[in-house]
Amino acid sequence: MMIEKEVQAILLDRIKEGIVALDSSGRIESLNKSADLMLTKSQKTIVGSDFSTIVNLDLRQCLISGNFTSVQGKKLKVAETVIRVDCVPRYDGSECTGVTLVLNDITEIRQIAEDLGHAKEEKARLESFLNLLDEAVIITDAWGKITGVNQAVYAYEEKANSFIGKKITDILDDQIEFPVLSANSVVRWKREDGNFIVGVIIPMRFLNRIIGYAVRFQKSDSRNPTDEIAGEYLYKAGEVSQQAQYCLSDIIGQSNAIRNLKTMVKKIAQTKSAIMIESESGTGKELFAHAIHNLSPRATFPFVKLNCAGLPDTLLESELFGYGEGAFTGARKGGYKGRFELAHNGTLFLDEVGEMPLSMQAKFLRVLQEQEIQRLGDEKTRKVDVRIICATNQDLWSLVKRKQFREDLYYRLNVVKLAIPPLRERREDIKPLVLSLIRKYSQEFQKKVTGISPDVYAALVNYDWPGNVRELNNAIEAVFNIVDNEIIELHHLPARFASPQIVRYKASGTLESYLLECEKEAVTLALKNAGGNKIQAAKILGISRAALYRKLNCFDGTPV
Repeated sequence: MMIEKEVQAILLDRIKEGIVALDSSGRIESLNKSADLMLTKSQKTIVGSDFSTIVNLDLRQCLISGNFTSVQGKKLKVAETVIRVDCVPRYDGSECTGVTLVLNDITEIRQIAEDLGHAKEEKARLESFLNLLDEAVIITDAWGKITGVNQAVYAYEEKANSFIGKKITDILDDQIEFPVLSANSVVRWKREDGNFIVGVIIPMRFLNRIIGYAVRFQKSDSRNPTDEIAGEYLYKAGEVSQQAQYCLSDIIGQSNAIRNLKTMVKKIAQTKSAIMIESESGTGKELFAHAIHNLSPRATFPFVKLNCAGLPDTLLESELFGYGEGAFTGARKGGYKGRFELAHNGTLFLDEVGEMPLSMQAKFLRVLQEQEIQRLGDEKTRKVDVRIICATNQDLWSLVKRKQFREDLYYRLNVVKLAIPPLRERREDIKPLVLSLIRKYSQEFQKKVTGISPDVYAALVNYDWPGNVRELNNAIEAVFNIVDNEIIELHHLPARFASPQIVRYKASGTLESYLLECEKEAVTLALKNAGGNKIQAAKILGISRAALYRKLNCFDGTPV
């Protein structure tokens, strides 16, 4: 019998609910550990005490009557803990001999309820704000499913409440897919009368993750799909909604080079000095520019981009500086804000800056020096406060020496230089990049791919990557179009990875010495790519570990 009581006590102490046994006078006979913790008393002093002296709950009348309905489910606060009390009376015949109390800690549940109440209040405030706007606004989730509309939408569609739950693409006269990664995607809502309501899609983010979209509409009476209002509306929306999309955590890599660059980015982001990002095409220059802006004090202001190679020379000036009303035939009424004005207080990212024509460079330099711009055809000057980040895949200094780039502008833009090494110089980053891309495309293609085979890893590590990370992204996406199992195998890779790349040397001396030099280079590269692991290096070379050691001995133990 004693053993059974001990087992019972052990079991009671292991449950999360508090159990308290009271006698017929309301005194505590026993309690388990959970109850002891909830009541914040010691078992030595609490057993034998009147329960009403421990908590503000007098059960004496209930014990006399045997009716506990009035206190069943009652909520008590003990210190910072909120407890729900349930009663299980004990009877001997018709006489109540005591009661067992079951205590549940509902502090967290109550907090959740309070948080939910606050969330409902915030939602109500947001809805009230949206209903004050003259513009029609439709809110969607991250996948384009409509979750709400404001009152202005009903002016265009009386049954706008029927939109809730539908895909936004069901009402748009456009082919657009969600998620939309960039802001300012212009869309049109075609009404039954044939008129268009022109809108813009603005991503809503939390912790750099898209959580939904706000689609803002403005009525257009034109049936022309390229209606000028669409361009004007995009221009207006661009003033407030252009933003950097990526953060430092989006830059993937474990090499010392990438770690050092990330450390440098954190430092230079806090200043306002001009930054020059130099590297080969496809290394992620724009990604670094986004990260710098998002880490800077300017993060809440616009991040505006312009590709200097993407526009004709005649348009580049108006894109940078804007133009006044009537500056030329077809000029927009009211003029046009250039990228400098749009980026005021924020960051202007100029890609392929080496392609900027010399005639433009002098005007560009003046803006940097004077911190003011003058629109084309407009006499008024406007002050601007803009941080410049430039990117190029050219050697700008060589352009300076060839008189193709102004030396004074070079020094003005090259205050802080960020050199991103090509992928072939940081091969240890290939694996984390591949795993990240696998996660990305597994979700996009709805496939369960978990990794790559050793042969694939060897092929990727030994490849020269002329297209850098962009080419790697292209290769993995190509793989996902054909892969049908969890592990990517060598035959899934594009054809260019099927044959090993051959390093050619200038022959000197005998054929035997030439072949020895080739072997040394191959072994050195394999060891480097394997991080010094000889077993992995042997796998990369396709030879046994013993064969690798024999070759190392032939090279006097140190490959060159």
